[in-house]
Amino acid sequence: MPHPVSTDPSAAVPAAAPVAVVGIHGRFPSAPDLRGFWDHQVQGRDAVGPVPPARWRWEDVFGEPEDGHDRTYANQGGFMPLADRFDHRAFGITPREAQTMDPAQRLFLQTAWAALEDAGHPPGTLAGHRAGVFVGVGHTDYPALMRRDRVPLDVYRGTGIALTAIANRVSFLFDLRGPSEAVDTACSGSLVAIHRAVQAIHAGECTLAIAGGVNLLLAPELFIAFAKAGMLSRSGRCRTFDAQADGYVRGEGVGAAVLRPLADAERDGDFIYGVIRGSAVNHGGRAHSFTAPNVRAQAAVVGAAWDKAGVPLRRAALIETHGTGTPLGDPIEINGLKTALGDDGAGGGPIALGALKSHIGHLEAAAGIAAVIRALLALRHRAVPGNLHHGALNPHIRLDGTPFTIPCATASLGGGDGEDGSLYAGVSSFGFGGVNAHVVLQSYDSSAYDSSAYDPPAGSGDGAEDGRPCLFVLSAHDGDGLTARVRQLAAFLAEAETVAVPDAALLKTLVAALGLPPSDARRADGVPLAGLGLTPARFALALRAAGAALGRTVGLADVRDCVTLHEVAQRLGTPAPAVVDGGDHLCSRTALAPALMGAVTPARIARSLMEGRDALPERLAVVARGCRGLLDVLTRYLADPVAADPAWVRGSARRGGPSSTTPPAAADAWPDDAALLAWGRHWCATKGAALDWSALYGPAETAPARLPLPACPFRLDRVWYEPGTAAAPTVPAVPAPAVSSLPADGLIGSWREAWAWSPVRPPSSLTALAVALEQRRSLTGLAFGPPAEVTAHRTVLARGALEVQGLAGAGVPRVLLQARVGALFPATAGPPVPPLETVDADAVYGALAEGGLNLARPFRCAERFERGPGLLAARLPDAGWPAGEGALWTAVLATAVLGMHALHGHSSPGDGGALRLPWRIASAAFDPVAAHRPARIVVRCGGTGPASVHVWGAGGAPALALEGIMIRPVPMAADAVTAEPALQAGAAE
Repeated sequence: MPHPVSTDPSAAVPAAAPVAVVGIHGRFPSAPDLRGFWDHQVQGRDAVGPVPPARWRWEDVFGEPEDGHDRTYANQGGFMPLADRFDHRAFGITPREAQTMDPAQRLFLQTAWAALEDAGHPPGTLAGHRAGVFVGVGHTDYPALMRRDRVPLDVYRGTGIALTAIANRVSFLFDLRGPSEAVDTACSGSLVAIHRAVQAIHAGECTLAIAGGVNLLLAPELFIAFAKAGMLSRSGRCRTFDAQADGYVRGEGVGAAVLRPLADAERDGDFIYGVIRGSAVNHGGRAHSFTAPNVRAQAAVVGAAWDKAGVPLRRAALIETHGTGTPLGDPIEINGLKTALGDDGAGGGPIALGALKSHIGHLEAAAGIAAVIRALLALRHRAVPGNLHHGALNPHIRLDGTPFTIPCATASLGGGDGEDGSLYAGVSSFGFGGVNAHVVLQSYDSSAYDSSAYDPPAGSGDGAEDGRPCLFVLSAHDGDGLTARVRQLAAFLAEAETVAVPDAALLKTLVAALGLPPSDARRADGVPLAGLGLTPARFALALRAAGAALGRTVGLADVRDCVTLHEVAQRLGTPAPAVVDGGDHLCSRTALAPALMGAVTPARIARSLMEGRDALPERLAVVARGCRGLLDVLTRYLADPVAADPAWVRGSARRGGPSSTTPPAAADAWPDDAALLAWGRHWCATKGAALDWSALYGPAETAPARLPLPACPFRLDRVWYEPGTAAAPTVPAVPAPAVSSLPADGLIGSWREAWAWSPVRPPSSLTALAVALEQRRSLTGLAFGPPAEVTAHRTVLARGALEVQGLAGAGVPRVLLQARVGALFPATAGPPVPPLETVDADAVYGALAEGGLNLARPFRCAERFERGPGLLAARLPDAGWPAGEGALWTAVLATAVLGMHALHGHSSPGDGGALRLPWRIASAAFDPVAAHRPARIVVRCGGTGPASVHVWGAGGAPALALEGIMIRPVPMAADAVTAEPALQAGAAE
């Protein structure tokens, strides 16, 4: 049986004892969970983009800061979706208090809960125990916004805006009795928080700690201030170690890790992501300026951390650098690493220099926790994502004669050739005020430790699928939340059921299919694919053979950016995660695929649900045999939750019910189905019931190890303050920049937010159509350019021709749309709509989401759909949907894309299919008055002929008419678009 978290204040841990990371959770730019976070890194996806329109109008403050105005040249950042959503009911917080709470408090509170569930130590099991909370914090915009909008003061303002409350709120609500500290050392805050947590564990102040950080970008004030200081990138990207580096890009996110002494974690069968072997903190003292780094201090903190770890720096496989992308800061950091390495670099393998900020921007107070999470995942995957925006090396950096390398594509991690086969990684964070921190991480291999929890005896509850039934318990705050819980677990089980082929076996299949000698398998990790003399045809045949072994279709898009044959095997061996649509709940996936967790057995799942989740009011108890049997029962429940089924018990333990019922008798041996259902009924009817594993399954059974399972699906309620009746004006408007951007409220940002959770993302270049229609003239001969991701629009109108251009990530303009411009011309009504069959909107959106096109909930504008032969109509609410031009156009365009795809009968673009995108449009007419409140969208698309889209306003007036739409299937892969250029010479003539 697992031991409870110790409350003995004298239970100190030796200062050199390693500390295990047993739970992680976080949300980062364009990633609602850590699986998406890692996938984006591996795929080389850039999460930086324009300021979303829901934050502020970046056009109002865009410009040079030197002319006396409060302007900023920076309009790019790493923004995470749904930062304004919070489930206040889950924590017993009133709506009024929740509105006054800084969103940083709310988001870290939910993240801490989710991280504890991921660790299998939910808040309820820690109440009254010496568990600590350490949070990196920094700038906060929410109080300034409330003052700007003259929000009336209330009794919650003082605690609502206090930075210290970010940590203390967690300790208070979870009833934790250990240290509770908000750590503000600027950009190094969350890494210093991890160092403080490790110190507290070593000192016996706590035996479990939550450490992390949070950073939000809610207002332009600091964008203006940092631009005036010349700190921000003009190119809008963190070009770490690159010759074109010109400053950093701000980003936001929230993350938390659960830490325990390694010995305790192994004893209790915790899942271990990795081990903290050493950490160090120092200050740079007097440097060239207050914000300038000190190379000697950076070298000293790196050396001190590795000395504490008892491992030489040359053993590192990865250094996750601070790497902000400043032309002088980057060389100083490299020189600090070279100094720390000294003459001891010989004999080690290559050391990759990771630069997370090139992907998501600089998360400031949350940068350290984001880097630690990525480093832990890199050690687990034994791979490092390539750095983005790196071409030529900064001329002030010299790497010759050092083991340091800069990966520009996802690559395998070297090292791991020591006695224990471990990989090591270092993580650096340097605060602009001079506080430096470094942490040393070690990979964890359970076979290296003698622990019965990981190697149970034959016949124990953690053995193979032996046909014995198990009891699985799920609970939530409400019925919808319980359904979301079931969906999450079902998706996890479906992924675990996917055929998984070990890397070595898959590599052998690839080598054989390529006709290579078996000896090439041994060098597949070091020889690039180009060095193997492969032709595209032979490689395609090898992928087909690999797909046959995996039981799914495999194409070139699935292995994009892989450098070696071993990387191809690793990439294909990890099944793609299922898409989970939680509706009004935040459904997150586990950080790791089931294939990377070791054995996923029913007993491990059962224990993780029983002991790793608090018993919430709405409950479901399921009895099943094996993972496949559990998935079948959950599928039946989702199809008809009110059905009478002998495999489950549904109950509620809300206030007013019995405080307890008579528990069933303790088992002497493994119970049968009836006994388990009796325990399930007892648990469903008893408030606060916690099952005793040994009493349920018998004292002879060995407790199985814990598994990370999907975390609590919190409700996505928007929580924000109400402006005062005499609100102050917003940021003063300034003259528009020379290059116009239409619509002015950030259409591209809204488009990206709409598809933030979708594995397949229609390209943002489609928004060029809305920009063209804003000219409010008739358009003919519209021709789209190649599908692309862009960061801004500009229009060129001359001699009756319109061209919409887009700026790509590197600032390179490209043609998105060309058309002829006519006179003012209202939209036509289009042909009459025949009687249609009504279809549930959730069913349509859900079916498309399962196929990979997952439109974010706030942009699902249809309250119902109507369908007929070759026709799909969307009815919008009478109140109009959604507010704001950017969101309105996004909803309309997204509905058109979804409709054209659905009518062609292809619902799985991410599974080897193709997304139907417009290529040419014969004519377009737009009435902005009628379009102000759209009421109905009709998409006609059948056979091989042209399609059309018509939109009517609330009063029945035609608002938009797109006639003669030619559709081209575009092959799609997750987070990537590959297509032949659609704009041919003379297309707009």
